[in-house]
Amino acid sequence: MASFVRLLQKKQLNTIIVLKNDTKANWDAVKDTVTLRVGEIGDNLCKCTRRAVREDLNISELAISQLINMKSKITDLYSNISEIFMSKNVDTLPVANEIEETIDNLRKQMVDDHFDRLNRGECSPNSSGVFVNLVNNLERAADHMMYIGENVNEALKQSKK
Repeated sequence: MASFVRLLQKKQLNTIIVLKNDTKANWDAVKDTVTLRVGEIGDNLCKCTRRAVREDLNISELAISQLINMKSKITDLYSNISEIFMSKNVDTLPVANEIEETIDNLRKQMVDDHFDRLNRGECSPNSSGVFVNLVNNLERAADHMMYIGENVNEALKQSKK
């Protein structure tokens, strides 16, 4: 548990999206939606962390390693989407889609692996809710990053008309 809490305290799993206003296109809808969604995800992550600490839940080293791997992919996606947003160049959107698909697959694999460990008695049923919610919320963060990239793409198409 201590390593899980340290991981969160070091902000290894936090993804923060900062949007800047663009006077050439209307980014308000994107900003408001993403701000709301990221806030909800952040709140959910905090709830998971509080519960893990309060109940002294153990997260296996394998699960922590998988979370770190997912965090790495989310960081890659964040870098890609940030570049798309700041440059208003969507050439790397297909790469972002591939990364997001990898994150989707990681989520499924992590949940499946968790239930396999649970069935083998290698982890506590009490940790299931926290782990599955954590993984799902991280994957949702990636979904919302893709939402930004797709909205930039759509806005650029509209501005060319």
